[in-house]
Amino acid sequence: AVNTMRDVQFLRSHFVRAIILALLVGSLYSGITSDDFVQRISLIFFCCLQLAMGGAAELPVALNSKLIVDRQAHVGRMYRPFLYSMSVSLVFLPIVALETILFCTPVYFLTSFADDGARFGIFFAMITLLVITMTSVFRLIAWASGSLEVALAGMVPFIAIFILFSGFLASRTNLGWGALGQAFYWFTPVSWTIRALAINEFSASEYDGLVPVPGAPGVMKRKGDAYLDTY
Repeated sequence: AVNTMRDVQFLRSHFVRAIILALLVGSLYSGITSDDFVQRISLIFFCCLQLAMGGAAELPVALNSKLIVDRQAHVGRMYRPFLYSMSVSLVFLPIVALETILFCTPVYFLTSFADDGARFGIFFAMITLLVITMTSVFRLIAWASGSLEVALAGMVPFIAIFILFSGFLASRTNLGWGALGQAFYWFTPVSWTIRALAINEFSASEYDGLVPVPGAPGVMKRKGDAYLDTY
């Protein structure tokens, strides 16, 4: 972890990537409005996926430190692996926070998310928690693996589950596998984050307009609530 903090090239690549992607995504989705539900929820999904999958860069870093941790676990008067893992997580918090805010700030304001400082704070906090969670998952996979090849192979099923059961490709009510599909949905951190960000966005005053309810002539419903019901 210390070596990573001192690796300027590692840090610079993360931060530059976040800024470039934020500007690309922000410019691409800059024209969407409160009427563009599909584009908005797609943007939320991409933000979650992009930053969450960035945690995969932890695999080689964690593998490099695995041998040291294993050796120290069997040597007297050395700190325990649990304490080491906690220290790594704490050291990476500033990196995660800075990378997330470098990405979230341009995207949020360029794409006309709800104009509310509190909602931006929730947006940033939820994505930061997701990145921390996913980074921890990838680090756990790396520490449980013996090589980079094994770690990469073990990471694929987790990524597939997190994407397939995120609630974006298929909404929660349309997922298959019955109770097992619902269990995977509630197990996936991506689904929790997308759901939280959707509620945070569509409960804003920008979505207070009324829209007709399909199949119910003359019945009107708040736009934001209609979006949440659809999702």
